[in-house]
Amino acid sequence: MSQYMKNEWLVIIFAFLSLAIILSPVITEPVFADRYITYEDKVNIKKEILEKTMSDLQAYPKIFPQYIQSVQVIDPQKNLAKMKVTFPFSSEWQIKYNALADGKYAIEVTSGDLKGTKMTTTLQKIAGFDGTPNAGTKVRMDLALQLPWFYSVFISDDSIRYGLDLGLSKFENYAKKA
Repeated sequence: MSQYMKNEWLVIIFAFLSLAIILSPVITEPVFADRYITYEDKVNIKKEILEKTMSDLQAYPKIFPQYIQSVQVIDPQKNLAKMKVTFPFSSEWQIKYNALADGKYAIEVTSGDLKGTKMTTTLQKIAGFDGTPNAGTKVRMDLALQLPWFYSVFISDDSIRYGLDLGLSKFENYAKKA
């Protein structure tokens, strides 16, 4: 056997072994990928109105009807709720929500397929788009996303930012109607 053919066989064997290792069910616990995403934007709505809308969990199924089926506050003293979501597939999450100091609002998924995910939203008064003092809001979302590895492979940071942008737009539109 020539040296070239030996090297070719080594490459083929290495490739198959690599695939076998990658595809083998060696992992016995779910693996999660940490993603840290920051998103900032400005909206032409007063901070207080946007804050009231974002903190009204019962309105989420109306704001996001294609993604959130229901929200049930299960322990208002501990700020716990159950959320049935339909994206990307039907799932139920338990969440803990808190209004923090300095215009911050936090949601943490405590059970479900995104367990450990935390999002802190900071709202800051700014001038409205027409220059009216305190008629607009600067929004910053800091997302620590705990994705199962199989989601992580297919979801880019840009698509997550797009989702945050779309969500903020839906909050803004709902708040303007309320």
